Amino acid sequence: MSASCMSPARRPGRSLLAAGTLVCGALTLAVSVVDPLGAQQPERRTLQGERVAIYNLVGALRAEPTTGSEVVVEITRRGADADRIVIERLQRGGAEVLALAYPGDRIRYRGSGFRQNTAMSVREDGTFGGGMGGGGRRVRIGGDDGLDASADLRVFVPRGQRIALHLGLGNVTVANVNGDILVDVGAA
Repeated sequence: MSASCMSPARRPGRSLLAAGTLVCGALTLAVSVVDPLGAQQPERRTLQGERVAIYNLVGALRAEPTTGSEVVVEITRRGADADRIVIERLQRGGAEVLALAYPGDRIRYRGSGFRQNTAMSVREDGTFGGGMGGGGRRVRIGGDDGLDASADLRVFVPRGQRIALHLGLGNVTVANVNGDILVDVGAA
């Protein structure tokens, strides 16, 4: 979020520069302190290889093009329990996998006016569905109770990459990406 600052009207006995600095400082403080979703600073992970898979149970996922040969994932955790999300790097079936593992069997989600819910089987490493075998615990996502955590992912995909994007509940956007792309969602 950004804000622009305008100089206030000149007042007697006050420097225009000092008054403008005070207004900008107060506006910047107000903008940076108010974050109703509890977002943290983005974390970056890189993945390499011919095949890559990414798993996230809840949040927003946006795939965008990039140059180079690595898939770069920016992860922004949200919610009071966001620090409980474990980021796992795995090798499965010849693919490099990044999976976000959420503890428990209930996860609340109220992001972006999204009012659906879903239930799915989730393995302990955070993977689900996607032809990687069954098993796991049953997890309900959505509603107003349970773990208060989600993660928004911004995935930078190189040209020609084979990538599978798995999301349990949330919003998915794939824009101008050139590659072999699978998008697997529970409710999105």
